[in-house]
Amino acid sequence: LIANLEIGDDIMLSAGIYGTVTDIDREVIEVEVADGVVVRASRSAVTEVVEYDTGDDIGADAAGSSDPDSLGDEA
Repeated sequence: LIANLEIGDDIMLSAGIYGTVTDIDREVIEVEVADGVVVRASRSAVTEVVEYDTGDDIGADAAGSSDPDSLGDEA
């Protein structure tokens, strides 16, 4: 995991902070956590490389409805 980090990877740090790797310098990485906000962290603080679901079913509930007014409504 840590050895395979690349610039552009979306990650989660051990503190629960999510961001995108913008620079890697041996054991220190820079992570953009908001537009223009970059933090430096130990490479070993990376706990997960995040894969976001980019499917067409975003917003659909378990029944497959994408109508936001029907979310949580049970007949």
